[in-house]
Amino acid sequence: MLASTLPAQAVPRLYEQLASNGPPTPLQILRQVEQHYQHEGRIVEFELEVEKGVITYEISLARSNDNNFLELTLDASGKVLEREREPGEMDDESELEALAALEDQDWQVSQLVERAIGQQQGYLIEAQLEHNIGISYLEVELLTEKGKRKLAVDLATGEPLPILQWD
Repeated sequence: MLASTLPAQAVPRLYEQLASNGPPTPLQILRQVEQHYQHEGRIVEFELEVEKGVITYEISLARSNDNNFLELTLDASGKVLEREREPGEMDDESELEALAALEDQDWQVSQLVERAIGQQQGYLIEAQLEHNIGISYLEVELLTEKGKRKLAVDLATGEPLPILQWD
């Protein structure tokens, strides 16, 4: 089950599980993938999943000049469980357009996640490149003690998009 679709009563349990797991944190997993797979592309999507109490991470990487995605599944320690190349699909066009903007500005997704989170305390549970209404941005979902929070960062400026914040 995606962390973003967890029932409300499961959110505090997931927060406690992430807090008690210790390193690596989801953000550290994100950085680890960026470092180890930089020659394979850039991260376009990061999702924390929980199934039967077990945390895994699903991460998609791509290059803007290639219509293939590298799909990784990692365990909570960062060990690769699955690695698969998949062709892009029509619904990936938004991610690819945003990816081109990310590459133009030479951002890493981890940098933008840090900018989105700022001084807030919590755990990254999802990050996805998006392009809507003429804006390329990174949508970030953060799990805090109080629940889930969605944030967004403009890929052109690296600045938070307050109009695209959800509680």
